[in-house]
Amino acid sequence: MPSSWPSQISPIMNIVLAMAPRTILDIGPGFGKYGVLCREYLDIVPGSRSSSTYPPPRRVTIDCIEAWPDYISPIHSYVYDDVYVGDARAVLPDLGAGAYDLAPFVDVLEHFSAA
Repeated sequence: MPSSWPSQISPIMNIVLAMAPRTILDIGPGFGKYGVLCREYLDIVPGSRSSSTYPPPRRVTIDCIEAWPDYISPIHSYVYDDVYVGDARAVLPDLGAGAYDLAPFVDVLEHFSAA
């Protein structure tokens, strides 16, 4: 299962929290770390102060595109609203331009060829 360096978590999440997106498309989620963190800090933590229901109602839509079907786990099903499987270059046109406020693309570029 792919992952990324822990040193980049705080800088990335600081940007995400400052943006406060309402719709996120996680491209190449791998383990689902950023989906989990976005769900926790954009939905669960703010809702925990005023909601007695669990899980709290979702205010943020978090979808992902994963190229490798074997990487999809129960984490993805719980955290993401929609999980699209396939090459992002093929899936993105069907999702519509401007459909998301934020599209993290963490540790993905190295998987594309220049051709």
